[in-house]
Amino acid sequence: MQIRSASMGELLKQGKCYLEKQGITNSALDAEVLLRYVLGMSRSSLFSNLSNIAAKEQIDRYIHLIHKRSERIPLQYLTGIQEFMSLEFQVNEHVLIPRPETEQLVERVTGYIKGYRQPIIVDLGTGSGAIAVSIAKIISKAFVYAVDISPDALQVARQNGLNHGVDKQICFLKGNLFQPLLEYDLGGKVHTIVSNPPYIPEKEIAVLSPEVRKEPFTALSGGEDGFQFYHAIIKEAPAFLISGGMLALEIGYNQGQVVKELMIQSRVYTDVSIIKDYSGLDRMVIAFLGE
Repeated sequence: MQIRSASMGELLKQGKCYLEKQGITNSALDAEVLLRYVLGMSRSSLFSNLSNIAAKEQIDRYIHLIHKRSERIPLQYLTGIQEFMSLEFQVNEHVLIPRPETEQLVERVTGYIKGYRQPIIVDLGTGSGAIAVSIAKIISKAFVYAVDISPDALQVARQNGLNHGVDKQICFLKGNLFQPLLEYDLGGKVHTIVSNPPYIPEKEIAVLSPEVRKEPFTALSGGEDGFQFYHAIIKEAPAFLISGGMLALEIGYNQGQVVKELMIQSRVYTDVSIIKDYSGLDRMVIAFLGE
């Protein structure tokens, strides 16, 4: 794709056609989003100025991004932005791209903790910080411990905390699951433990869409059977939760019954339930520590 001079409308059309030929499903939307990103325009501004001629540097940058998108680089990695809970989050190749389905997890957690005066939350595998930052933004009296094994992911999460003015409500910790929390004397003091852990069986990652395979392997792989992190979280969470505290885990669409059974078999959780997303698919398992 080579363009020397073009109007914004022509750029939009050619970008769409090129992506379509490369097999990109949402070619029209992706071409539009990338053009608006390059031009720094809202949708209404772009469509009000389609006859305007774009600057040479804008054309070059747009073509570069169109080529990157044709290589199946996720759109969010190209713009560096993903909306979640009506907030803009910075994302890059070091973090999983927040999904709309995970918003229901945040809604469940915030609905539960709003009744506490100063709730303490642990977010395991925080990634971009979408869950932790959203909770802190919604519940101003909450304090969140956000844990991730990746220092690069934590850097993104910290920046998102700063961008949304909740950095003082969140303690970002590097480490594997509960390990970095041990020095904070949180035994029996955490109101909610929430996690969207890696849950895809390793053998299935190879058949995911090219875009998803561009996301961090460690944020996707749930071990051989996809349940590696559920076993660990379900086993260790009781040591940190208050009596009646909530454990809220996002799951794959076909993992609900197994995760629910793991919680029941532990004999420490009550009111174990599988929650469906708005598409009618199993999306999370929620339980409470027995008194």
